[in-house]
Amino acid sequence: MKSKHSAMGVKDYMLRYARDLADSGRYTDWRAIEELLRQRYGEEQSDRLLNDASIRGELDRRCENASKNQQQTRH
Repeated sequence: MKSKHSAMGVKDYMLRYARDLADSGRYTDWRAIEELLRQRYGEEQSDRLLNDASIRGELDRRCENASKNQQQTRH
């Protein structure tokens, strides 16, 4: 059985990975990141993270900001 501490650790790593993906500018929104999370952490863990509307919103904002920053850098 996994401890509560180890479960929190996985969530922290997942969130860090999701934020890194969003900040890369290669993804349009949280849905574009979802499959990568599922491949790395499994469907159940990924769904648990992405069921949180505030996390989805944060990832969407990060994706949007990263995309804008990339566009500004190109000009």
